[in-house]
Amino acid sequence: MEPIDPLNRQGRPGGPKRPTHGNKERSRASPHKPCVVLRISVHHD
Repeated sequence: MEPIDPLNRQGRPGGPKRPTHGNKERSRASPHKPCVVLRISVHHD
């Protein structure tokens, strides 16, 4: 989770494949647990 946290904060250079997904999920989820939401998103994807 630690290595994913910094990537999540940037979101642009870390995940250019699905920027809308990350933005939408980040807005919905809390700002202190974006890695968990991202992980779920990847699994569903």
